[in-house]
Amino acid sequence: MDPLTAPLDYRQLRLVPPPAPAVTTLQVEVRNSVDATTVVLRGDLDMESHVVLTGAIDLLRPFRAEVVIDLTELEFLDSSGLRALYHVHEAVLDDTGQKMTLVGCRSGARQLFEVSGLDAAFRIA
Repeated sequence: MDPLTAPLDYRQLRLVPPPAPAVTTLQVEVRNSVDATTVVLRGDLDMESHVVLTGAIDLLRPFRAEVVIDLTELEFLDSSGLRALYHVHEAVLDDTGQKMTLVGCRSGARQLFEVSGLDAAFRIA
């Protein structure tokens, strides 16, 4: 008998629970001063958490002063995180006409910026 046309025995079906929702491992802390807005990132900036950063940035706009992104406590960065940082860069450039500054950039993240060519887009201190 063809398995596609055979009658279905519902007693043999197993219910599979839906996957658990993703738990973001990115924390965003914002420090405002007269001269700058500093955004401190903690944890992982990846395909699951990049929306946390872009959402926070969208809420902070428009920027009126320099924007500094502190990567000192960032543990992991992938291409989705790079794209999110570039989104932030574009927002800062649109609002202030200035490049965004990255501080606390570890060697692995710095290599990602260099390989992708994004090191020219940001000010890396």
